Amino acid sequence: KVHQRAEPTLDRIRDSLIGQASRVEDNGLGFDLARLGSPSDDSGTWVDPVVEVLAFFGLAVLPTRGLGGDERVDRRADIKAKQRGWRPIEGLRQGEVQNSFCYPLWSPYLDRHGIDALLDYWNPEGKDRWSRVGVHGAWRTVAFQPTGTSDTTRAFGSTRL
Repeated sequence: KVHQRAEPTLDRIRDSLIGQASRVEDNGLGFDLARLGSPSDDSGTWVDPVVEVLAFFGLAVLPTRGLGGDERVDRRADIKAKQRGWRPIEGLRQGEVQNSFCYPLWSPYLDRHGIDALLDYWNPEGKDRWSRVGVHGAWRTVAFQPTGTSDTTRAFGSTRL
């Protein structure tokens, strides 16, 4: 449904990538905290359809796979499957461990196979190796914090590493 509203013109894509896109009232994948209205009003849920479509198809380079019988599961984060990019991080509360998706920004043009190789090589903790593959920035996801136990709202924002 969101895909039909994307209208991927060059102007729309540029506006989305610089954070000036027109949003539409709809519900998306939850990749953008700005899609949520203020809890103090009834503004609804808004999405940038271009970002939603790009994120959906971008997930193809991040396959999920099982552990292959490996019993060395990270019990702190209760990981049952692996997906490239997810790492345990310290949570908001003392001693809490959460999973956060870490992703790089790179400058050379890469096709999907190049992106696959880059993501295999890249490590957010190895900042000294980033420039070797053209990585010049990185971010990690930050989950929306529900306002109470009955709040089912889910969304993600990002913070620079």
